[in-house]
Amino acid sequence: MLPEGIPTVTVTGRFLRPDGTPLTGQVVFRAPALITFADHDVILGGPVTAPLDSQGAFSVVLPATDAPGMNPTGWTYAVAEQFATVAQNRNYQILLPAAVPEVDLADIAPADPTTPNYVAVPGPRGPQGEPGPQGEQGEPGPQGEPGEPGEPGEPGAPGVVQSVNGQSVAAVVLDAADVGALPSNGQVSGGNLFLNTAAVDYRGFSFQTAGLNRWVFQVDGNAESGADVGSNFELANWSDAGEWKSAVLFGNRATGALGIGTNTLAAGAKATVAGAVALANTAAPTAAAGHAMVYAEGGLARVAHADGTRGLIGQTRTAVKTQDTSRASTITPAADPHLALAVAANATYIVEAVGVWTSGGGGFRIDWTAPSGASMVWTDNDGAGAPDLATDLTFAATTGTTFQGALITGSTAGTLTLRWAQNTSNAAATVLKAGCYLRLERVA
Repeated sequence: MLPEGIPTVTVTGRFLRPDGTPLTGQVVFRAPALITFADHDVILGGPVTAPLDSQGAFSVVLPATDAPGMNPTGWTYAVAEQFATVAQNRNYQILLPAAVPEVDLADIAPADPTTPNYVAVPGPRGPQGEPGPQGEQGEPGPQGEPGEPGEPGEPGAPGVVQSVNGQSVAAVVLDAADVGALPSNGQVSGGNLFLNTAAVDYRGFSFQTAGLNRWVFQVDGNAESGADVGSNFELANWSDAGEWKSAVLFGNRATGALGIGTNTLAAGAKATVAGAVALANTAAPTAAAGHAMVYAEGGLARVAHADGTRGLIGQTRTAVKTQDTSRASTITPAADPHLALAVAANATYIVEAVGVWTSGGGGFRIDWTAPSGASMVWTDNDGAGAPDLATDLTFAATTGTTFQGALITGSTAGTLTLRWAQNTSNAAATVLKAGCYLRLERVA
């Protein structure tokens, strides 16, 4: 198979006797000398023989005679037709320009074997002819006989309901009392549910026990008990002697801070609620023994476990490079400013990274850093593998690959970081491109 990048022309032909039976034999194509394609590191030479098949036909793919970068140039193929039972076989020259990728010998071979030597060249396709005149419209056919009428359809659906809850009027209107709901304003004095009627963005419900109002949900308003939570919101049960009897989630819509009771927790603070639930206002909490810590991060409520881990098995996190990073005249790997992710202690992660770079000649090398006690065997899709985090994989000509491995951490949590530099020191920079990424999936 010819190297990719050398333009080719497909030559076909079919040879029959006057009675239509196929000829037997072959067609030989020969270049005048060895042909060198320096850009593709290949030299072509020798004849190409195309035998006729049982139908007297052949097909062969040959390099174009005007292919760029070949030496010599300005040559033609010598064609020799070698058929049995033909008194005088033909020999002639042809050009096969790349602009005509398919050609049949019948279009370019000389018809007269006594014609002086000349070079046959496939000509360009002629212009499309003008469309012919439109034909006359035919006479319409006879109209068919009318069919038998169909069976009557099913009866339609009943009309609009005109009676609900004993009301029989043209347009039934129901209020809250008709369906056992609270009114849109005011209170229901005969029950335990109340509706805050203050003019606020959101309303809250409460229930009453022992003559006291207990707010279940409240936003941007004053509770009946007089508590004003401003821009905070509360999801709570009630307290007795200062102890919350069930889980409490109290927060600030603007900052995302979590809290307990009627006050927002200060930054970095945490509090334990009766039962195995704790709340925190910190990006990296550590839960007390026997508790799961709820904390705010990235606008979401997340969970930290008592063993120091964060998140759950199956969690996937990704870091994506937001801009190019250039490094020149160095073979000492350094941390990439974007491709790093936190890892928990005593955990196992599947690691995947995609790197694409440009190189001025220095190439690319990569290794990793991770918390003390961590280990990882890893590989790339070029077939190279590394037995540990600190072993470098190097690339001289490659400009992109995928790295994969399994990271196993010890008793220390920390950060997995991709490090890289040039393979060989070069003043022309190697650039790791924006859009490269590091992905971790926790599996244990």
